[in-house]
Amino acid sequence: MSVTDERPSSRAGGLVLRCLTLVATGVLVAGCAASREPRAERHSTGAPPRPSPTTAPLALTVTSEPWSFGDAEGRLLRTPSYRILTTDDSPLVADRMPAFLEASLATYRTMFGPLPAPSAPLDVYLMATRPQWEALTRQTAGPRADIYLRIQRGGYSENGRAVFYNIGPRDTFAIAGHEGWHQYTQAVFREALPIWLEEGISVAMEGFRWDEQGEGRPVFLAWSNLERYDRLREVVISGRATGLETLLNQRPQDLLQDSSVATLDYYAQIWALTLFLRDAQGGRYRASLERMLRDAAEGRMVATVSAATSAREARWSAVNRLGDAPFRAYFGPVGDAAPAFDAFLRAMVRPGGRSAVLEGRSPE
Repeated sequence: MSVTDERPSSRAGGLVLRCLTLVATGVLVAGCAASREPRAERHSTGAPPRPSPTTAPLALTVTSEPWSFGDAEGRLLRTPSYRILTTDDSPLVADRMPAFLEASLATYRTMFGPLPAPSAPLDVYLMATRPQWEALTRQTAGPRADIYLRIQRGGYSENGRAVFYNIGPRDTFAIAGHEGWHQYTQAVFREALPIWLEEGISVAMEGFRWDEQGEGRPVFLAWSNLERYDRLREVVISGRATGLETLLNQRPQDLLQDSSVATLDYYAQIWALTLFLRDAQGGRYRASLERMLRDAAEGRMVATVSAATSAREARWSAVNRLGDAPFRAYFGPVGDAAPAFDAFLRAMVRPGGRSAVLEGRSPE
């Protein structure tokens, strides 16, 4: 499960266990949950209505039928890969969300090499208001509801189902991109990624812009994330960078207990770490990163880590989703990569870096 918590600016961050992740524009908490179908859904007529076609950007065919939550009337929108159950009728969010989700799924499956498709449509609950979202959360999340209701502004995903509400055009889509990655890995991956990579990729999926010159399609740019970049620059310049080995052993929920500042610092740095592994030194680590994701999706990652380190380390890392064993198995000694990562961070925040990020490209 994954949750998107408070957004001090305009993005999402995330925390994670295998089942659940509480995210924020950096703030996170986690817990584990059993899969459970929400009972909020009901059609507003006795017999299931025949879907009527509508059209979203990208010439995507979407069917729409009535759906209700309590006294709130809404729509069930079906796309090839999603069922979007929404009480939101704002044109920008509700009408663009089907195309955004389909484009984000295509990005999840290609940004870090080819990855498999979900075997069934994924459920997304997009509520119009926070009270509706709170009511749905209380009805479907059981004892975990209290954790989610701490979120001041955002949403969560659990067992392959995403639940959020409209917090404004930009932030709602950023949360959808971030939480959508968690939803995708929960539904598709046979093994859970280490926290530092799962959350790092989810933050990378926050970066997008609308291509208004074309058909209003979303263009995903992992570098285009000014909120995370500004936090990273503050972290590096102030000397708060924690270093690679520390990042591999941190959990955002633990940091949250001490300071939301530390949690936001963490998300900025794991965002940078993900981009380091994808882009740094001419893509030196990229093939290994793509192999790690394929292995996790297909259930080979733990065996690979065990063969490269030890069975004991591999088991501990798999259970806790922490530690440097997966990093060593795929990318080599942490001590060898750490100086390059530190140099990468310094290069990112030097003069002119923000302009590059604003354009969606690497400032390195």
